[in-house]
Amino acid sequence: MATAARYHVLFIAPYPELADIVTEVAPDFPDLAITIHEGDLSQGLAAALSSMDVSFDIVVSRGGTAQLLEDEFALPVVEVGLSASDLFRCLVRYNPGAKRCALVGFSNVLEPLRDIASFSDFDLDLFPVSFEDELPLVLHTIEEGSYSLVLCDTFSLPQVRELGLNAQLLASGPDSVSKALMEAQLFCERSSDLLAKNRMLWNLVRSQDARFVVFSDDGKITYTNVEESHDELIAYMREHLDERADERLVFQQGRSLFHIHKMPVESGGEEFLAFSVMHSQAPTNAAHVGITRRNRSDIEDEYERSIFHITQASQELAQVLAPARGATRPILLAGEPSCGKEQAAQLLYLTSSWKTRPFVRIDCSLLTDRSWDYLMNSPASPLYGQEATIFLNSFQDLPDARAQLLIDAMRRSGLPARDHLIVSVNALHALSAEMMEFLSENLRCTMVGLPPLRDRSDLPQAITLCIDSLCTESGAARPVVTEEALSLLAKHAWPGNYAEFRTVMEYCLEHASGGGIDASCARQALQSSAPYSFGGRTDSADAGSISLMRPLHDIERDIVKATIERCHGNQTEAARILQVSRTTIWRLLKD
Repeated sequence: MATAARYHVLFIAPYPELADIVTEVAPDFPDLAITIHEGDLSQGLAAALSSMDVSFDIVVSRGGTAQLLEDEFALPVVEVGLSASDLFRCLVRYNPGAKRCALVGFSNVLEPLRDIASFSDFDLDLFPVSFEDELPLVLHTIEEGSYSLVLCDTFSLPQVRELGLNAQLLASGPDSVSKALMEAQLFCERSSDLLAKNRMLWNLVRSQDARFVVFSDDGKITYTNVEESHDELIAYMREHLDERADERLVFQQGRSLFHIHKMPVESGGEEFLAFSVMHSQAPTNAAHVGITRRNRSDIEDEYERSIFHITQASQELAQVLAPARGATRPILLAGEPSCGKEQAAQLLYLTSSWKTRPFVRIDCSLLTDRSWDYLMNSPASPLYGQEATIFLNSFQDLPDARAQLLIDAMRRSGLPARDHLIVSVNALHALSAEMMEFLSENLRCTMVGLPPLRDRSDLPQAITLCIDSLCTESGAARPVVTEEALSLLAKHAWPGNYAEFRTVMEYCLEHASGGGIDASCARQALQSSAPYSFGGRTDSADAGSISLMRPLHDIERDIVKATIERCHGNQTEAARILQVSRTTIWRLLKD
């Protein structure tokens, strides 16, 4: 009666003949349950990834595949070597006339043969490579060397043959395979107690709904039961190995949405990073209009590119934002359009302990009926998720009925206590008294009023910083700004705040004449920004030309038409200036 194998071996064979030899010698090792995969470097790595959840104790392979696996995985790897008999068998078979021969392959395959080649009767030159990109240069040398035969490993063989050279595989024989399997068995016998504990641990892990990837401190994969098709997901995890912090992340690949929990783990004096992965179906494009999920790195990039950050607005607002820093209650940011509410929310997120969790932005002005239904009713909705910063942008754009439903849903789900909630409202379109009361009673927000751009005490410096940044970004020479131009820009009311500010600065740079921005250029730039005056305070005649004593819908349509005219027919630019979507522009014009 046959006894059950004690140890599980994954043997990755880079070429079919090696797999045949493994099958031939396997009966000599009854204590080893050997699973064989065939494939080259990339296929071998994929095979290892797809097999990690089968509780293998050790991996056996050859050449570059073994080297790659050893670099990528913390699981022990035994390499099938090349013996003197393997080399001479190939030489007798393919080079009986003892003509000049080159050996090319990965260093770990060829270096053990160097002394043998030096003392043999054959005319042999060795060309070991350590990395794949070294091979073309080596092949160029071989091509010019007039070799009658080139013996290669599996990686270099097809490339040598493409050059039209007589190339044959430098193959390992049964003795080398048996030696590697014996080494694998001895290792397992010496480590049997540890292997048994590892198998128990992985069996417990596999019983969980989540998938796991565990990296050692040097970036090798210790364990994974993530399918091989998710190589982009594993690559994404590798991007987050540098910082040992407990962190929650989101990653989307097609319709698959992955919620990732990164956890530092210590075991036996060694440090690991474990990634727990929960998978769900991402909503369709139509279902998540106005809802975006971002991680800290995304928010850092967005914030650092903003004019708010470039002009060092955070220094001016340090005192204003102080009550919100470290607040345990939801935060309500109020201010004029484009006065930096979104950037303030990002800043509060990035300077808090919540930065290790996702940042979910819900743009209330962009929500459609389908995305509203997803937000309120889907189990995957961010309202019912775990530990994130939820930023409700432009909350005033929700009809009162929907706003009350949303507040009630958040309250009942425990979101204000569970998550970091930030709400922004446009001070120029204030919430109704009833809604403010409902919001205050149910969320008990910490209120923060953000000042408009025109109230900044350092506007001349902000103008200089913005121009410097735009010139650096475009590679243009920095123009000289005259005192008169700087005074005009600094005294402007800036009803469009930072959005208008950037537009005006870009206009000034584009129309600067003679390497300078003078008063005339500044006046033209400010005149070009007149559409912003519809969103805020203005003294222009254009604003007064629109009659207000009629239905609101008609006023909105005329404002849109006037803005498009000012933008020379560019509806995308008009939508950006008015802070509405292209769909809203189209709907208002259609009606």
